[in-house]
Amino acid sequence: MFKSHLFRGNLNRRLTLPRLLVCWFLLSNFLQAQEVPMVRHFTKKEYHGQNQNWSIAQGPDQCIYVGNYEGVLRYDGAWWRCLPLPTRQVVRAVACDAAGRVFAGGYGTAGFWLLLKNGQYTFVCILDSVTNEQAHREEYWHVLCTDEAVYFQSFALILRYDYQTTQVLRLPGNG
Repeated sequence: MFKSHLFRGNLNRRLTLPRLLVCWFLLSNFLQAQEVPMVRHFTKKEYHGQNQNWSIAQGPDQCIYVGNYEGVLRYDGAWWRCLPLPTRQVVRAVACDAAGRVFAGGYGTAGFWLLLKNGQYTFVCILDSVTNEQAHREEYWHVLCTDEAVYFQSFALILRYDYQTTQVLRLPGNG
């Protein structure tokens, strides 16, 4: 009787492991049904840019735009394209508005990329009409798009672009 009790305990332990494995297998298959985004690493050779990326935005066209040392990198899900600034400056900030305009800021430059009918992009610098010399020497680190305007932030000032004119706003404590 003592031996049969030990045998039954061993049998239960032997049957418990397969039961646990079956439960784990079924549960893991259920959890796999939840979508997990695929993460893919791109090398600088693949995306035609430099090592350091400063900012990232997604446009209404579902393309990804990255602020990089080479310019704005555009990824459509299959191909990378580099849009260098005319001044060849580093793009520190990038943002997209609801209309699909891609705004970029860097040292001494702030503006947006305009898609031409031939499929080429041209950069429109919003600083061209600004007479404030300091605005031309600032590094723009952040871009915020709203329905009314686009804001470019540096450490000393903010540019407000209302889609027609550019206004320089001084930050408190910066002269």
